[in-house]
Order: sequence, then C-alpha cells, then structure tokens
Amino acid sequence: MKNDIEYNSSERRIKYQYIVDESEKTKRLGRFVILIGILLMLIALHSDIKILFYPSIIYKTRIATIIIYCAYVLFTYTTYAESPRRVIRYYSYCLVIGMIFAVFFNIILFQTHEGIFDYRGPQLLLSFSVFIMVFSMGAKDMAIKIVLYPIGFMVAYFVMFKDMSMFEWTKYFNAFVTILMVCFYHRLCSQKDFAEFRLRKISQINVSKLKREIEDRKDQEKSLKVKANLDELTGLLSRRSGLEELEKLFKLATEENKPLSLCYIDLDRLKYINDTYGHVEGDRFIKIAVEIIQSQLRDGDLFARLGGDEFIIGLYNTTPNIAEKIWARISDGFDHFNSQHILIYKINASHGIAGLHQNNYSSLNDLIEGADEKMYGEKKRKRVFMK
Repeated sequence: MKNDIEYNSSERRIKYQYIVDESEKTKRLGRFVILIGILLMLIALHSDIKILFYPSIIYKTRIATIIIYCAYVLFTYTTYAESPRRVIRYYSYCLVIGMIFAVFFNIILFQTHEGIFDYRGPQLLLSFSVFIMVFSMGAKDMAIKIVLYPIGFMVAYFVMFKDMSMFEWTKYFNAFVTILMVCFYHRLCSQKDFAEFRLRKISQINVSKLKREIEDRKDQEKSLKVKANLDELTGLLSRRSGLEELEKLFKLATEENKPLSLCYIDLDRLKYINDTYGHVEGDRFIKIAVEIIQSQLRDGDLFARLGGDEFIIGLYNTTPNIAEKIWARISDGFDHFNSQHILIYKINASHGIAGLHQNNYSSLNDLIEGADEKMYGEKKRKRVFMK
C-alpha cells in the first residue's frame, strides 16, 4: 500500500514537472513562434488586399487573428504567465484560432470562387497543420485534435453543402493524407518525448533516493558510533573512548615535554543511595555530580566515565598544583549545592591527582594507577574521620 502511494505520488510529480518544463519551453519559444506567425500573417494580409483581392471578410478575420496573437505575446510578459497550465492553455487557444482561420479561409475562398478550385486553400490548410504539429510544444497532447476537428468540420460542410468534383477532392485528399501522416508521426514523437522525460526523472528520483538512503545510513552509523563512544547516562566519554583520548594526550605530552595531570574521581556513598533510595535516584545523583564537575572544567579538559561511580579528568599542560586548584573549585561547587538542601543527602567525591612531568611515568596505565592510589588514600582518610 505504501509503495503504491509513493509510486502514484512520484508519477504525479513527474507529470507536473513535465508540464512545468513544457510551459517554460512554450513561453520562451512559443513567443518567438507567434511573432513569426504574426509576420507571415502581415505579409499574407498585404497579398490578400493588394494582389489577390480576396473578400474583405478574409483579411478582416486575418487582422483579428493577428490581434489575438499580439495579445498572447503581451500575456507572456505578465505575471499571469507564471502559471504553467495557463501558458499552455492560452498557447493552445492561439493554435486553435490559427487552424480555424485556415478552415474558414478554405470555406470562404471556395464560396467566393463559386466552386472553382483554388490551390491556395489546401496549401494554407497544410501549412497551418504542419506548423501547429511542429511547434505545438506544451500543447502537443491537444495538437492532433486542434488540427483534425476543424478539418473534419470543413469536410462535413463540403459534403453537405458543396458539390465538389473528384479532381477537387483529390487535391484535398493529398493534403489530408499528408496531414494524417504528420499527425501520426507527431503522436509517436510526443509519446516518446514523455517516455524519455519520465525515464530521466525516474532515474533522477532513484539517484536522489539512493543518495538520501546513503546519507541516512551514514547518519545512523555516525549516531551509533557516537553512542558507542559516549556514556548513555551522563553523555561523557565512555571508558573505552576516554582511555583512547587519554592515550593520545599522554603521547602528546611525552613528545612535547608538557605536563599532564590526571584526576581520578570516585563519588562518595553511591552504593548507599542506590540501596536506600533506588537506582533511579542513584542515576540522578550521578548526573548532578557530573554537572557540578563539568561547570568547573576548562575548554579542552577531558572528562570520561570509567564505570559506576568512577570518573577521570585529563588536564593537558597542567601541573598537579593547578589541577588541585581546579579540584578545589569543584569541591566548592559540591558545598554550594549541598548548602541549598535540594536533596536529602549530600553530594561529595573523593579524588586523587597524579601528574606526568619529565617522563616520570612510563605509561598511561602507570599514571592512572598513581591517581587511583591517591584517590583511595583520600577515601580511607574520610572513612577514618567518619569513624
């Protein structure tokens, strides 16, 4: 069902885009075609009046047709021509008027000459028909009707009201056969044009859809990668990604002979809070502690969760003395939060800081163990003090 809806929607978009493209072509080239038609009609008008001396109704009708064509040219420069369907509709009106004039010319000319055949009638009919077929553009779907319906009316008129000789019918027959062949060829070409346009658009849609799917897949992979690198609860770097980044800092500090301090953190009494108030409250405890710590860190400081209640901060180009001052600010942040009595328990943490200076540690693991030992030393002193 969903695939059917998408298919129908795509087909509608393709058809509309085809109309838009044909409308642009019609507005751009149709204006030129109509101007050429006006020029030819003006030349023929002079011939009608000064050379062939046709009845006034013919050149008056020709003048009316010229005026309508001029109106169309002016229309293409207005804001009304922004509608694709309106452009095609008005252009098709011009073609209809031209074909009606050709049929009208044949009927009037036949009457004027009192049944005497005039070659100019079929010539004009054939010329207008071929002209319409070749330059139908956005009106190509209606071109065959525009040509054949007026000719059918003319034939019916001649059959019912005129006694035409076989010679006269033969001359018209040649014109009719040529017109039918042009119509048939036009039909094939118009179907081929739309089929090629549709195939091209479907290919573009499929390519675009494939690009979107690839981009979505990349975004999903990127999202999964980010999730894998971040701790789900706190949004900090996970243990694996955190240690990888610390390893990079350790190598950089070693190569550039810069100090690097690690602050190993253990949140106090997390087990007690989980057992007493539940793990939801324990998660809240962790989030608040992390927010307090983050608020005191500098841009570029690395903060990761090792697991459970243990965290680590990487302070590049920072001596242990400066690191202790940073921890003092964090500790003050804990005290300030606790003084507000928002929670029924206090948020505190134990810490240990170890610093890399002049290659005093051979590896990142040794540096982490040094910070870990100092953290546990502080934790033991707190327990002794509590007792």
